[in-house]
Amino acid sequence: MSALPNSIPSPRDRRSKQQLAQRRQLSKNQGGADKAQSKVTSAHDHKARVWESGLVLGMNAVLIGTAIVTLANLVPYQLTQREKLKEISREESQVAQSLQELQETYKRSQSPETAQRIAQEQGSLMKADQLKVFQVPQSPQRVQ
Repeated sequence: MSALPNSIPSPRDRRSKQQLAQRRQLSKNQGGADKAQSKVTSAHDHKARVWESGLVLGMNAVLIGTAIVTLANLVPYQLTQREKLKEISREESQVAQSLQELQETYKRSQSPETAQRIAQEQGSLMKADQLKVFQVPQSPQRVQ
């Protein structure tokens, strides 16, 4: 409201003007003391920044060291895993080949002729028009 012409200043505006005047008076009175204080503060700030920078660099060095050690441990592990994967792949191809052979054998065994032949061999089953012949081993002859 103070920006309007012919306006009455508010108590708030008066307080802020008074505070500004007090600050100016204090800065004039202190004069050289402020400059000495600012040099001390500046030196203190500089030391604090050096310590902070050193701490940040130290933490970064620790993190980099941790990353290098971790990678050094993970590389041999990754190599052994790769070898295991190759071995599993070889075994898988062998199992796939074996499975293919078994499937072919199964398909052949499902044919009627093969089923009949296996039944004859293992179950002593015969066709009606066939006779089973047994060979009796001969006993050794005795010489008298």
